[in-house]
Amino acid sequence: MARAKKDIGLDILRALRRVASQVSDQSRALSDDTGLTIPQLLCLKAIADARNRGQEATVAYVSDSVSLAPSTVSGVLDRLERAALVRRRRNSVDRRQVNLILTRVGRSRLSEVPDLRGRVVDSLQAMDDTEREATLTALRAVVAMLEGHDPDLPVS
Repeated sequence: MARAKKDIGLDILRALRRVASQVSDQSRALSDDTGLTIPQLLCLKAIADARNRGQEATVAYVSDSVSLAPSTVSGVLDRLERAALVRRRRNSVDRRQVNLILTRVGRSRLSEVPDLRGRVVDSLQAMDDTEREATLTALRAVVAMLEGHDPDLPVS
């Protein structure tokens, strides 16, 4: 017998609450272990990735990489700069542009952070391609729904 739409809706809301709770718990554990929040870690990784690709890391680049608003990234970078993990430097060619550089301390701290993807990546790799694609499609639909977008349009 098919379940009522109301029951499925409540089950989805419960599952989303569990996901949010797990993200919060893991974020708190990361912060306790490393002194970094997930947004701080993501920003550090984005800056390091830009350098590894031979690109300049800017607020716009980091913002795009971590899917956070530039104003949010600026606040995160302020805290990372106060902690001496990141340095801002004006671009010598275009003085309007500010490049972001990991300090020696920032590189060291980033290298000490455990891989966060472990369990999730292992679980995703254990799935077949169809299951992984269905999971991604469902997650994108949830994000679109929460952001008020048309679920048929692609969400990054």
